[in-house]
Amino acid sequence: MLFVDFIDANKKELVWQGSGTGYLVTRNVDKKEARIKEFVAKTLEQYPPTEK
Repeated sequence: MLFVDFIDANKKELVWQGSGTGYLVTRNVDKKEARIKEFVAKTLEQYPPTEK
């Protein structure tokens, strides 16, 4: 599971948190790095949050 936190440094408070899940089932470092980038990109698609 991956969490991405956006924190307001001045106020020291959480502004937004995104999360995603995936599998890293390889010993190949390059493939792991590529998968992590995919997870981060997919998680950041949730930002900015839509207001309901």
